[in-house]
Amino acid sequence: MPEIIDIEGGVNFRDFGGYPTVAGGRVVLGKLFRCGTLSNITPTGLATFSELDIRHICDLRRADERADDPTPLPPENPRRTVVSIDPGSAPSMRQTLRSRPPTEDQRINFMMAINEDLARDHAKNFREVFTALLSTRDGGFLVHCTAGKDRTGLAVAMILESLGVNRENVEEDYLLTNSAIDFEGFILPRIRQYYGSLSPEIEMIKSVAGVRIEYLRAAFRVMEKLHGSIDGYLESSIGLNARDLEELQRRYVVKS
Repeated sequence: MPEIIDIEGGVNFRDFGGYPTVAGGRVVLGKLFRCGTLSNITPTGLATFSELDIRHICDLRRADERADDPTPLPPENPRRTVVSIDPGSAPSMRQTLRSRPPTEDQRINFMMAINEDLARDHAKNFREVFTALLSTRDGGFLVHCTAGKDRTGLAVAMILESLGVNRENVEEDYLLTNSAIDFEGFILPRIRQYYGSLSPEIEMIKSVAGVRIEYLRAAFRVMEKLHGSIDGYLESSIGLNARDLEELQRRYVVKS
């Protein structure tokens, strides 16, 4: 099953292999990884990271996020692909959090809207993620953003769907963020630094810092509305053809 990896200074670092597929196989371990920012990884953490043999990092953060929290690795090793994603509803949420505490329903609606934006307006970006993945012929592939939960969460969900993992396990991996992320050590200090005296209440921060299954399902509903199914979205919006899917499954799925 999937593994939360203890990398000193890492954020939400996980191997998202290990899940069974509908066809009776299993996603390989040690090849597909996800996490949040890498900027706080210590020298000890970097030594652990090097043991994973990650050859390609796909960074989904905005330019300002990359500038504020640079990755402490040379850009050529591991290879780096930058896919800047900033869903349209995210700036609205950031502005609202600064001005007044939203209600619980508003918080949930914000996060659902962000995931709807990701599915509807950022297919080109996620196509770049799959292009990066398909170009990774040796070693491990890592996809990450700042917290490793929304942009990364949806990217990973689509990768698992492309590999034939059943929906229950796709959702299980998505929700694992709530156990893997370090709220006290990572999320809370960043929120307080960002918002200062207007910092929201802790329970509100937790609702935004974590994930709910409604968020992922909101994205899936958009995909199904656009193309009838997730498979249809992967084919029509992401551009994955039968050969691409066969290649991904050949590399990352083994018989149980």
